[in-house]
Amino acid sequence: MRVEGRLELIGDGYLAGRYVKRSVVEVGKQQVFNLRIHPRIGSYLAVGDEVALGICSFAFMKILVAVAADDGRVHTNSLFGFILAALVSTIAVAISIGGILNGASLGWVGLILFGWFDLGALNGIRTIATFRPRPLNSTAQQGAAEQNVAMGR
Repeated sequence: MRVEGRLELIGDGYLAGRYVKRSVVEVGKQQVFNLRIHPRIGSYLAVGDEVALGICSFAFMKILVAVAADDGRVHTNSLFGFILAALVSTIAVAISIGGILNGASLGWVGLILFGWFDLGALNGIRTIATFRPRPLNSTAQQGAAEQNVAMGR
């Protein structure tokens, strides 16, 4: 999911593993509740800035995986965790299918659970890989573009 606009509010947060879980993040007129933000990309968030946030749902959590700042740069979370989760859950799906083919009655539960988990990991990978900068409509980006033209770039 992509949310764009002016960052109006960053709610209270507490440490949840390696993430900071924010009670609410308000961008423009949209509010995102219980958003987990890794400190590596959380440092690029400042109230009042025009931003685009890339958010994915993974294992019942909403995780901020990408931030497009007003200067045209995109800051992303690491792909490693999502790739590892996708690999492990794909292997578990294969084992579940093998169990189903050999007559295991609970193989369907594993197939559904790990298949759902695998889709969440693939969604995180897709969000990070395809996240693009904000369009050139902000004054900071236009000023930078004009400066590059003036310098002959």
